[in-house]
Amino acid sequence: MITAAVLLSAASVTSPSGCIIPSLIGRSLAQSRRALAAQSCPASALQARTSCGPAAKAGLVLDQRPAPGRRLGKGQRIAVHIGRACSAGLVAWNGSYTGIFSGEHDQGSQMTEDTGQLQFQVANGRIVAPTLGGTVDAAGGAQGTASFLPGTDCFFQATFTRSPGGIDVTGSYTCSGPGLTGKGAIKAHRTS
Repeated sequence: MITAAVLLSAASVTSPSGCIIPSLIGRSLAQSRRALAAQSCPASALQARTSCGPAAKAGLVLDQRPAPGRRLGKGQRIAVHIGRACSAGLVAWNGSYTGIFSGEHDQGSQMTEDTGQLQFQVANGRIVAPTLGGTVDAAGGAQGTASFLPGTDCFFQATFTRSPGGIDVTGSYTCSGPGLTGKGAIKAHRTS
């Protein structure tokens, strides 16, 4: 009985403000939940969405945010994309895109303007870039995660539409992190 009390006490000391996020890439959703439990992370923190990927990776985690090794904050989510087979309609959005994001964030009582450049690739329904990742469906609806503000998790929704000059992307994003929230708009155009 005393040994159990000591073990519980030691566990609470090693992870006072959240668990350390394990690597989930290449695991199934069930394996990912078990890996989170092994690190004492709540299974409810896992936010899974499907994403177009190679047939060999169907049902497996393709990417995750925040990155492995970071401490999970209170109320923070771990966003993962689970691979699924792609449909031919997704090829219409393939290409390289450039654009901007603009918005503001609130840190305490101070509002700060945020702007930056976007560059990303779309291949078979997957949006890939160092600062964002997500999916776009055959109808042009897109969603995913981004790292526009350091130390925060950002989620975006966008629409891909055909225009006389090519393909335009418009959407919005929201960010949250310890003591910080933000929101804004994204605009991009297909360059190739």
